[in-house]
Amino acid sequence: MTEQLQSWQLTFTPVDSWYFRESRPHGAAGGDRLESLFPPPVKTLTGAIRTRLGDSLNVDWQAFRRGEAMWRDISLNTLLGDNDSTGSLRFGPVQIMVGSDPLYPWPALLMEKTGAGEKSDNYRYARLQPGSVVHCDLGRVALPELEQKKEDMSGGKIAEKDYLKGPFLEQLLNGDTPGAEMAEKGVVRLKALFDLEPRLGIARNQATATVEEGMLYQTSHLRLHDAVSITLSLAGLPEAVADQLQRDIQHSPLIRLGAEGRMAAITMAPLNQPWQPIAPKPKGDEQGFMIMLLCEGDFGDISHSPLPGFNPTVTEQGQTVWHGELNGMAAQLHTAMAGKPVRRGGWDLKSGRPAAMKSYVPAGSCYFLKPLGGASVADALKLHGQAIGHQTHWGYGRIACGLWR
Repeated sequence: MTEQLQSWQLTFTPVDSWYFRESRPHGAAGGDRLESLFPPPVKTLTGAIRTRLGDSLNVDWQAFRRGEAMWRDISLNTLLGDNDSTGSLRFGPVQIMVGSDPLYPWPALLMEKTGAGEKSDNYRYARLQPGSVVHCDLGRVALPELEQKKEDMSGGKIAEKDYLKGPFLEQLLNGDTPGAEMAEKGVVRLKALFDLEPRLGIARNQATATVEEGMLYQTSHLRLHDAVSITLSLAGLPEAVADQLQRDIQHSPLIRLGAEGRMAAITMAPLNQPWQPIAPKPKGDEQGFMIMLLCEGDFGDISHSPLPGFNPTVTEQGQTVWHGELNGMAAQLHTAMAGKPVRRGGWDLKSGRPAAMKSYVPAGSCYFLKPLGGASVADALKLHGQAIGHQTHWGYGRIACGLWR
């Protein structure tokens, strides 16, 4: 019987400002300021964790690059993996916390309209759903439209940079539309999580310890507010390795994180239940189900198919839909609501060079599907909390399921 290993929650809190550089290199910025990404890319956090894990086990990094690193009878190359694999480790998605409350990305199906001022009764919300079939470059497809067509949402938008608290996201997953009170009680604006700190930097010649003439660059650091932290789950640690890492963190909780090696404090605690919203229960009037990305997803080439492994087909009514499987369950995709792809790079520790840039589907993207092969909506909702797509062991592709009513 396979040993059931403990899952762990690793929490990062800032000691200094943080900076997670966007995908553009400094030389390409020109006179523009390079902004910091938020939340931190998952590979930035997993890289910091794996480096700290190796250091706690006194790894010989030169032997690691040769594939020969060992700790007791454990191969550290097998345990830690490389730029293409997490080895024996399994990571969960990046989770933003305010105090003990987890925050979730803004769903792409939710529109927000604001009136004059910032009082909660000036906000209005409306859901998007698959609409009437129209002809476009993708064929005859169902594009998103307002669920309540009479609702005046002119000037409304998808607040894709803001976040929702769990109870209000659960209302949306249940097929309901929150009222104006959500603006005050359920929404956390991005600007409420941190302050921006513009910085001016110089390039230095390491050989001569002098400044490189004309080599100035601007960055924007993040100063997180007191209650804000970042968490990540970790599984796959052998018990002896977990004990060693825990002792090392307790002895020295500081860790360098992100670009410029800014300081963070890290804690490690057992995790018995992952952070995720409560799944809805079917009511019997559903057309199908909806999945929402709780974090970024690696879906490969989405130019021809919104979901990996889904292929276009035409129904008897002439509508273009996509057929495929989600973790073994056959489904028919009708409408996708996804934002612009995000670009992520990173650092290849084993090779000692930057990792290749890659495009990911943004968190909050929503997909409306119908189960096939005799499966019911109740069966489809069992996908809640699972991960789809590629690189799921890194923490990509975690989904929440909702009702399409």
